[in-house]
Amino acid sequence: MTAEWLAARAQLETALGALLASAQPVADCLPALTATAFATPAGAPGEAVSAARREEQTLLEHALCRVLDGLMREAAGARALLMEARGEEVRRLLAAGLSLCQAAAIEPGVVYTLLEQLLEGSTVPDCGAVVAWMEAHREALKGEPLWQRGKLILLRACNELTRRLSRAAHAHVVLCGRVLLLLAGLFALSERSALNAGGAYNRGNVTVWEAREAAASGLEAGAEAEEGELINEEFYDSVWRAAPAPCHPLNPA
Repeated sequence: MTAEWLAARAQLETALGALLASAQPVADCLPALTATAFATPAGAPGEAVSAARREEQTLLEHALCRVLDGLMREAAGARALLMEARGEEVRRLLAAGLSLCQAAAIEPGVVYTLLEQLLEGSTVPDCGAVVAWMEAHREALKGEPLWQRGKLILLRACNELTRRLSRAAHAHVVLCGRVLLLLAGLFALSERSALNAGGAYNRGNVTVWEAREAAASGLEAGAEAEEGELINEEFYDSVWRAAPAPCHPLNPA
């Protein structure tokens, strides 16, 4: 990297810092940012991006990632939760990245790279706030061409997050469910990665339950559990009797 390139990136980081600190809406601050970032005019829609324009895009993408990294480091140095200490700035940075991707000012997948960077380097409570941002901007995230360029990045980041979550902690289980619901809302039912193209079934997933006739249950229909909730034993039995069917749908018996 040349000194000139590094100086231009530092100038963009300063402009991004001003955007994060501004009280104006992000959309009102973007023209000043793009004026700082781009000296080369954008080509016509469908036209190949020139080398000079692409270099300017790369500078802006680097600056976005570096500013986010700086916010994360500052929060970690202060031993504070990122989304509590610098949450507003993080949200403004994500909003700026999303708007720039939608305007084709930078690569469409950059906003997903920012989200992955956040999820990888944040605590579980911070990840919950990041997931909340994604939930609020789900329709924008699944828009084209952003989705085609970033869906695998998001899938990888969400899979890594769910691996970090504990099955014993209630807050972790809830967050895992939110992540899975988010992915279900983003990915189409026809998405190949979600299809069982090979027709393989998990026959080893055997569910063992106490049938209604088992004396060990010791409960009558309509009895109350310790928590005071009514138990419909017939419904319970019907639900779990259906569990083996998805394991081998061609031979549910």
